[in-house]
Parts: sequence; C-alpha cells; structure tokens
Amino acid sequence: MQEVSQEPAQSWEDLAKWQLRFFTPREIANLHRFPSGFSFPSHFTPLNCYRLLGNSLNVEIVAALLTYLLQEGPPLEPDDAAEPQPVDVATSSSSSEQQ
Repeated sequence: MQEVSQEPAQSWEDLAKWQLRFFTPREIANLHRFPSGFSFPSHFTPLNCYRLLGNSLNVEIVAALLTYLLQEGPPLEPDDAAEPQPVDVATSSSSSEQQ
C-alpha cells in the first residue's frame, strides 16, 4: 500500500494518489431523488450537468414542502397577499421598550 501524506493536496497529481472517483451526474441526480428516467439533453457537457445538479434540490423534499404549504392553513385571500406595509422603526422600538 502506498503511503499518502496527511498534508493538504497541492495538485491533481496529489489527489490521484488517493485513486478517488468522482460521482457521475446520474449518481448525483439519484442522490437528489430525480426520477430514473430523467436525463439531460445530449448537447449538455458533464460540467453543465454538474453545475445544474449542484444548484438543484432534492425533488422529494421540495414536493413534500409544496404539499405542506399548499394544503395547510386557510388559503390566502387577496387582501392577505397584498404587499407588506413599511414599519416605523422608531415607533416599533419604543412600543417594545414600554412592555
């Protein structure tokens, strides 16, 4: 077995000593729970796939969150969806100090 230094890797050659294998885009998609039939367009490079997957979220987690958010509580009324009103910081801080 080859001795490998405990010092941080300084180059690709140093990393090669560890005989590491990178995850494939398909393996990363599996970790994110993408459907098995999912694939990228053929003109995407592996680097494009890695970048897109790096910015993705776990599909099942997002589905669960959306289900929860859309099914829990009363639906938003048009008035509830209005833009929030600005808060007067001076008034807010003095009212909290009085309590």
